[in-house]
Amino acid sequence: MSAGKRHLRCGRLSIGWRPRAVLLALGLVAIGLALAVLLMGTGTIALSPAEVLASLTGTGDDPMAARVVQRIRLPRVATAALVGASLGMAGAVFQSLSRNALGSPDVIGFTTGAATGAIAQIILFNAGAAQTATAAVASGLMTAAIVMLLARKDGSTGGYRLILIGIGVGAILTGLNTLLMVKGDLDQAISAQIWLAGSLSARSWAHALPVLVGLILFAPLVILNARRLAMLEMGDDLASQLGIRPERTRLLLVLAAVGLTAVAPAATGPIAFVALAAPQLARRLSRAPEIPIVTGALAGAVLLLAADLLSQRAPMNLMLPIGLTTGALGGAYLVWMLTRAPGTGGR
Repeated sequence: MSAGKRHLRCGRLSIGWRPRAVLLALGLVAIGLALAVLLMGTGTIALSPAEVLASLTGTGDDPMAARVVQRIRLPRVATAALVGASLGMAGAVFQSLSRNALGSPDVIGFTTGAATGAIAQIILFNAGAAQTATAAVASGLMTAAIVMLLARKDGSTGGYRLILIGIGVGAILTGLNTLLMVKGDLDQAISAQIWLAGSLSARSWAHALPVLVGLILFAPLVILNARRLAMLEMGDDLASQLGIRPERTRLLLVLAAVGLTAVAPAATGPIAFVALAAPQLARRLSRAPEIPIVTGALAGAVLLLAADLLSQRAPMNLMLPIGLTTGALGGAYLVWMLTRAPGTGGR
C-alpha cells in the first residue's frame, strides 16, 4: 500500500484515498463557494455576502437584489465554475497522456482549433451564438483528430511528439484565424475579436447548461479510466502486460478530454492557461502521485472564479475580459514554472 494512502473496503470493493487530497478537495470547494458569493455581490449593485445568501434562499426583502443575483450573476458564476472544472480535468488528462506539464489543450492547439470553427462561423456566415458554439465543438474535435493522427508513430501517440505537432498545428490555425479576421467584414471581425478575448459577460443558463451536460457525459469516462491512465504513464509495454489496451484507452480518454475542452470555449470563448495551471496546482498542493482528475477540476473552477473576481475588481474599473486576465496570469505562471523545472515542462 502506498505511503499515506488509505483504503475504504466494502466487501470485495476497495476504494483508495489520501487524507491530504480529500482535505484539498474540501478546501477548494470551500474557496470556490466563498468566491462565488463574492462574485454575486460584485457589480453596479454591490451586495454584502449576507444579502447575496438571502437573495439566493428567497429570504431577502429586496426583490431587485433577488432578480440580479438569481437571473444575472448566478448563471455567470455557474458558467465560470463549470468551464473551469472542464478545463482543469481536460488539462490533467492531456498532461498525463503527453507525460509533460506543457501538454494542455491550449498549448497543443485544441483550443485554437475550436476558435477556428467559431471564427469561421462568425466571419463567413454571420452566425448566432448557438451555431458558433456548435462550430467550436466540431472544429475542436477535428483538430484533435488531426493532431492525434499526425502524432501517431509506432502505434503510440504520447510524449513530446504530441506536444510538438500540436504546437505546429496550433500555429497554422492561429495564422488561419488571423487571415479570416483580416479578410472579413469589419463588424464581423470585431465580433470575432470580442469572442476571442473570452468573456463571462451576459452569461445565462443557456451557456451554463451545455457545459454541465458535457461534464455529465465526459467526466465519468475520465474518472472511471483514471487507473488505466496512470498505467499508461508507465509506458505502453508495461500497460499492455497489466491488461490495458493502450491505444484504445488513449483514444477514449482523448475523446473525453477533447469533449471537455470543446464545450468550454463554446460557452465563453477561449480561456487560456487554466487547463495548464490547474492540474499542476492540484498536484503540488496534494503531493500525491495520482493524476489530479477531481482536484484538478476543482482547482480549475477556483482559478476561473478568482480570475473573474480579479477582472471585475481591477483598478480604475478596467473590467478586463476573462480570457485576457487568465492569459496574463497564465503567462506569468508559465515563465515561473519553466524557470523552476529541471527541464522544459518537467513534472
